[in-house]
Amino acid sequence: CGDLTSTAVAAFVQRPELWGLVAVGCCYNMMAPETFPVSGHLRRSGLTLSRALRMLALKSLEREAGQQPAEGGEPALTSARTLWRPLLNLLLRDELGVDVRARSEELSVGRRASKSESWPVYARSALSHLGFEPSSVPNETALRELEVRCVGTSLERVLKLEVLRLMLAAAVESLIALDRLLSVLESGQCAAAWIVRVFEPSESPRCLGIVCRRC
Repeated sequence: CGDLTSTAVAAFVQRPELWGLVAVGCCYNMMAPETFPVSGHLRRSGLTLSRALRMLALKSLEREAGQQPAEGGEPALTSARTLWRPLLNLLLRDELGVDVRARSEELSVGRRASKSESWPVYARSALSHLGFEPSSVPNETALRELEVRCVGTSLERVLKLEVLRLMLAAAVESLIALDRLLSVLESGQCAAAWIVRVFEPSESPRCLGIVCRRC
């Protein structure tokens, strides 16, 4: 979880009595920024991962496309819920004067969409989480009107963009796993090392592990 994999990698490198390592990462969003990259190779490249990209590594197109809808609901990749986060950004920018692009790292609201029965419920919950007073939130009629207008004009485009975004998720997870593997190889403490797929992405989006054997 989070930085625990990096800690396990460091322990393997530093403690010669540990003869092997098997580590499957998850919760990449919980990684501290300074723990990526850990390998000298990627540090020299200047590559970094934003929180949004680390969150993306938690997903997979196979999982989202095959996800069964809740009773009476819609599949994840056709649901209007996909539009709720972009709608929230519109509210923050146009109604509340927030610079969404500059403050994107601060505006995480967790997995409220899956726990909300409607867009107004989600919007009120998310804005409350971000510290806005209830009096600053548009009323339910205005929220419904915004939803109807944007679903009619933008949902199809947002869904297409979401599919393209999800296609990058495996690449981000692969990069994180590769960085950890490189850090072990750079240490000279490893006779053999592999990146392995432990789970099918449809079962667990966090599906890559590293396996190492000491010299």
